[in-house]
Amino acid sequence: MFGHIVLCNSYRNPALLAKMTATLQVLSNGRYILGIGAGWKIDEYIAYGYPFPPPRVRIGQLEEAVQIIRRMWTEESVSFRGKYYHIDNAICSPKPKPVPLIMIGGGGEKLML
Repeated sequence: MFGHIVLCNSYRNPALLAKMTATLQVLSNGRYILGIGAGWKIDEYIAYGYPFPPPRVRIGQLEEAVQIIRRMWTEESVSFRGKYYHIDNAICSPKPKPVPLIMIGGGGEKLML
């Protein structure tokens, strides 16, 4: 398998991340796994110049991001209007084959059980 541990969702637009990871899936001959999480390390957010929203917002953003990423990998053109993300007729090419696995990183009983 090929991939990273867990990317912080807040640091990349999910449509762009879908395109980047689709390319990695092609380059790795179908061995890529997307590890993604809502983010937790406040000092990284501050160092990179990103706002650090409350947990429920970060979880909501992650939920929308995963929806966008999956659709980008499987649909010709994707439009999405969510609470946190909006995309219009976004295209992901090449399509990853097979569609990569997604590993969600997180912690806490309420969310992970």
